[in-house]
Amino acid sequence: MKHTFTCKRGDFTIRGTEFLPKGENLPIVIVSHEFLCGQYTVWRYAKKFAEWGYAAFCYDFVGGAVLGRSDGKHTDMTVFSEMEDLKAVFAYARAHPKTDAGRVYLMGCSQGGLVSALTAAELGDEIAGLMLFYPALSVPDDARAGNMIFNTKFDPTQVPNTIRCGPFTFSGSYPETVMGLDVFETIPRYPGPVFLAHGTEDGIVDYQYAKKAQTAYGSERCTLMTIPGAGHIFKPVEDAPAVAGLRHFLAGRREVLTIDVKLTKISPELHGLESILTIPFTGIASGDLFTGTILPGAVDVQKRSGLKVQRLCATYTLEGKDYTGAPCRIDIQNVDTGDGWKPTVKTDSEALAFLNERECFAHVQNRVKGPLVRIFA
Repeated sequence: MKHTFTCKRGDFTIRGTEFLPKGENLPIVIVSHEFLCGQYTVWRYAKKFAEWGYAAFCYDFVGGAVLGRSDGKHTDMTVFSEMEDLKAVFAYARAHPKTDAGRVYLMGCSQGGLVSALTAAELGDEIAGLMLFYPALSVPDDARAGNMIFNTKFDPTQVPNTIRCGPFTFSGSYPETVMGLDVFETIPRYPGPVFLAHGTEDGIVDYQYAKKAQTAYGSERCTLMTIPGAGHIFKPVEDAPAVAGLRHFLAGRREVLTIDVKLTKISPELHGLESILTIPFTGIASGDLFTGTILPGAVDVQKRSGLKVQRLCATYTLEGKDYTGAPCRIDIQNVDTGDGWKPTVKTDSEALAFLNERECFAHVQNRVKGPLVRIFA
């Protein structure tokens, strides 16, 4: 069910939308939108969380959305005012009669990601998990450099009372209040698990900020999903693996292998109107736990009936080094169950021996040159 809601932050009224599945004591996800964009841009994520059994809340920041329904002007908005907005929604969501106040997750996109990360650092153990899509961790650096969105320039030593950014006017407090903020010293004060997704071709917030964030949090509790070729704000094809990553994160799984597949020669076998395709492939594997290559002999078997394609199974062996530097092999058989890919993973690595016992899941992102396979455990 979808309902509108309101809550107060001082004299301002915050307006948002809640997506509630059936049930009681529902875990909570609060989704915060990008700079100026508004809650509608993150509804798609809120709807997914509701499908998965979470009470999802999204809202317009005070003065922080062009078409937002919350009170306030753009000159009322700073990163710290948006933190206070998020805390007001946090209090509202925890007091909701359908929710479990002890299980609250935060998700934020772009500036909403920066705000969520800073708020989680302040609330600490009250947050069960933190999910960040292309978080704008560059904002303090941009402010210190006198460079804002829409390529707006100003003297950071003499910040004017108001700053004109394209068609919008903001308070000089927007950049001034973050100039002394050390993001990477602050955000790891949040002690819980973190999921971070960022595109390698982001022209607004450089991908290196995401890598630096993972280092600050520590890779043992922060999973960084790299979206090759993606810019700022994901397109649907880029959103799909990121959303899959969200679901696995909430289930307590993380991406353990990322396999970049390159297809080679196709060998068809015709059987009436059906054909069996045996597709050899090569490629490389990367990630925090293992790096290596696909050995010769890797094949993907598909069945085609007319224009309909059914992948049956992909079988291959990876050879490389685990995170300790020890040489090892990983054998993978990835079966199309009809309800998603289900890989079986076996390895001779002592450090990765847990994969021999764990249930694994895969997300396959189809591309012209060959799929990008992400395995979660």
